[in-house]
Amino acid sequence: MIIFDEDIYTQGAIRVLSHAANLAEFAGENQIFAEHLLQALVETESHAAEILEKHGFTSEKSAGLKRVSENDGKETDTTKSVPGPGLAFEEIVHQAKMLQNRWNHLDSVGTIHLLWGMVVSETSVAEKLKNAGLDRLRLEKMLIEIANENTDSIPVNFELFPSTQNPREVRDQVFDTDRPAVLRILDAAANRAREAFRVLEDYTRFVLDDAHLTSKLKTHRHDFVEVLASIDADRFLRMRETQTDVGAVISTADEYRRKNIEDVLRANFKRLEESLRSLEEYSKTIDASSGEKFERIRYRIYTLEKAVTMTVEITQRLQDSLLYLLLTKANCKLDSKVVLREAFEGGIDLVQVREKNLDDRELIAWGNHIREIAHQFGKLYIMNDRPDLAVLTQADGVHLGQEEMSVKEARKIVGPEVMIGISTHNIQQARQAVLDGADYIGVGPVFPSKTKSFDEYAGLDFLEEVVAEISLPTFAIGGIDSENVQQVIARGIHRIAFTSAICQSDEPGTATQNLRRLLSEFKKRIPSAN
Repeated sequence: MIIFDEDIYTQGAIRVLSHAANLAEFAGENQIFAEHLLQALVETESHAAEILEKHGFTSEKSAGLKRVSENDGKETDTTKSVPGPGLAFEEIVHQAKMLQNRWNHLDSVGTIHLLWGMVVSETSVAEKLKNAGLDRLRLEKMLIEIANENTDSIPVNFELFPSTQNPREVRDQVFDTDRPAVLRILDAAANRAREAFRVLEDYTRFVLDDAHLTSKLKTHRHDFVEVLASIDADRFLRMRETQTDVGAVISTADEYRRKNIEDVLRANFKRLEESLRSLEEYSKTIDASSGEKFERIRYRIYTLEKAVTMTVEITQRLQDSLLYLLLTKANCKLDSKVVLREAFEGGIDLVQVREKNLDDRELIAWGNHIREIAHQFGKLYIMNDRPDLAVLTQADGVHLGQEEMSVKEARKIVGPEVMIGISTHNIQQARQAVLDGADYIGVGPVFPSKTKSFDEYAGLDFLEEVVAEISLPTFAIGGIDSENVQQVIARGIHRIAFTSAICQSDEPGTATQNLRRLLSEFKKRIPSAN
């Protein structure tokens, strides 16, 4: 059973609240709804019950209220936990406490305060009361009469809500002397957030040319606007005081300096996150649910900040990395060490160790050898599937398949500096890899491979989907050779992973040079391609 604090509520209010909790529990509900509180007020003798009775709410009729003891004909589940307060119930209690703080002829929240909370809250119960003739203005007059009856001082003749205000303003501004300041804070924070959203969208749209990240930002912005609408943000404008705002004339030199457009990106992500936090905290004084919604958006922005920032950084790091060799000893026509050195001399940019049949000791030794050769040429060495061995062999990156551990799990092992690549086979996986924090993605398989069998192929159409949406460095993979590489290039991919085209060649260096030339020529023609 829920215990209500006697220091906050009168005994009459505690009886009503306890009865509401019992009604919810008896009905098999896991929350106390506003309807339970209304029924409890009607059925518990109090001043509020007298007012409700005058407007047609009696204990004889209370069984017709929604969510009562009948529970829609279902048997009560006695194993359920004690019901907690629902959002509408919390809003009613919040408004009741606000009334008690402002109109404090009583030391505690009583039943009349609870009734006030029901009338001013935006719930179905408020509509029932309004339809019965018990609206805000009518209850206001009753409250003034009650106040005059309970004071020996000058009679109360003030308006509890100014007649010029709409009901939404009444709920939020009456009985709270801090409300104007809160609305000014929310107005300023909302403006900062809107501006930051637009700056970030301009970056992902025009700088990254990334439809996926731009779409994510746009979706979050629309969600943000919806939350603002739920707290009637238009009224913030009435409280705006830019001419007298002390913050309008306070600034620092750094506010007017940006080293480059990446600096603009970073600054506006922080601006957006800080604004959302301010909105989250101060909106709680108006509507607790809005604070929760702002919080959810803020955490989504944290995820998006990581995705956008990593896309920028890794794109710069891999800017000239076009040719990716997937090296397996058993697939090499010549000695694998010869193939490796000639491939580097021919112009490969990355080499991935793909060895399924070597034990760990052999794989570590082979990985260390490849790293030494790769770094001699200033190129990158990637370990396939094994984040642990990537760390032990000081790899520049690790590549994971859809069946391997997640980016999050791998990041715990390899740390922040090691690149993580992900194989993707459809656009949903590619989108998710971006949000998960992958440094690059492999897309395919494009064609049947001589070295690996697949049940199905993503094909060339998948390449077009990725190019249309995603700016994260992308390597096409699967059966690509000198004969079909032009088909891949024509779809907009200029980073390609090869295996047999190099490893099965009699002259790996020459084969690498030819492939490099094709990719370089394409990149010159379409510099924005993946």
